[in-house]
Amino acid sequence: MSILIQEFKAFIQTPSDDVEKDAEYGLLLDRAKAILTNKLGYSWEKTAVVNEKHDPERMVYLNVLPILTTPAPVVLVDSETLTANTDYYVYRNYILIPDIVTDTPLTVDVSYTGGYLETDAGYHPYSQMLFELMKYWIQLQDTTQPGAFIDYRIPREVDELLINYKVFNL
Repeated sequence: MSILIQEFKAFIQTPSDDVEKDAEYGLLLDRAKAILTNKLGYSWEKTAVVNEKHDPERMVYLNVLPILTTPAPVVLVDSETLTANTDYYVYRNYILIPDIVTDTPLTVDVSYTGGYLETDAGYHPYSQMLFELMKYWIQLQDTTQPGAFIDYRIPREVDELLINYKVFNL
């Protein structure tokens, strides 16, 4: 059983040794992850990314958020390796390269790990969004007829949490 399912069972106050609905919880968890990924525009799953290409900008916004600092991302500017906390700085959602010169065409390659570890999920808003969404669907399911269509809309509580993590394109 995954750690997230154990945490979800604690969230809805179900005994952890009650495994009768674990398969259903697993399906709801997968569905909630897919819907949140689609709604946010990025995934919070832990992902290793190798040589992600970027234009030479002072601030490099990566595709997998948040950026994990252990191990430190490897940043190459025209094949020259930069030093962490000297040549570049890692922030939660971007990397800052203060002294990048853009007079000539440069390429920035970043290899990093982004997202949340499953074991860390209980300490992040992502798990709260997942659990609120799954709980909402279970409540809807209990009020419908067996075999009826299940409404997978996102409740207001989850939408309010999502707004802080959405990526808006300007």
